[in-house]
Amino acid sequence: MTVTPASGQLDQGQMVAITAPGGSIDWSATSDQDWLVIDPAAGTATPGNPSAVSLSAKDEAGNLSVGVHQANVTFTCATANKTKLISRKVSLDVLAEPVCTTEPVAVPRDDFHGYYARFRFNPETFLCGVFIDLAMIYTVFEIKIADDGSTYNDGFSVKIDDGTTWELWRVDSVTPGGSWEIPNAPGHYEYYLNFDTDTTIELTGFDWDGNVVGTYSGIFRVSSLPHHVTVTNFTKTN
Repeated sequence: MTVTPASGQLDQGQMVAITAPGGSIDWSATSDQDWLVIDPAAGTATPGNPSAVSLSAKDEAGNLSVGVHQANVTFTCATANKTKLISRKVSLDVLAEPVCTTEPVAVPRDDFHGYYARFRFNPETFLCGVFIDLAMIYTVFEIKIADDGSTYNDGFSVKIDDGTTWELWRVDSVTPGGSWEIPNAPGHYEYYLNFDTDTTIELTGFDWDGNVVGTYSGIFRVSSLPHHVTVTNFTKTN
């Protein structure tokens, strides 16, 4: 029995071939780590007909700590008079989720009450930015002065959308912050952020079919005098 590639460390996602140059063999393969999937985990190889084996990581492997993880895979030939063990190492590199941070963006709201800041985020490229626009639309976040949500701060607001393929967000939490029911819209709520406060916002993103594409978290800060919006450490959390 031989295992190809014959040397070097294997990477998850790699295919290996089990060959039987000296006659038909029955083989099996096991791993000492649960995150590795061996498919198939057993089979029969004959001369000229090697077995193709896939080594891949489970989806749950993304929950492992950031860094390189290794699994030991043992290939066993169980055919009588041909017993043989071959051990190989398989590596998995778990990368940290990318983080997006914007530069402070000035908000022109001295004598005009119609500006809002839109935070745009692309989940595929992880590029993001804050853009100042003028619009009369419902927004995800209204930044208020009063903690009880009773006072508008000149109509300044923040809208969340990715500006590309999907912009359906559910606000899971705003800490610290608050919300109140929109007048004449029972069951619909707006959120406000306090000035000069690092506010953690947790969001769930959906595609147009209503499927969850991920949960995200970032720190939003609205500075007063001068008025700026900054977003830091916006990243995917699950």
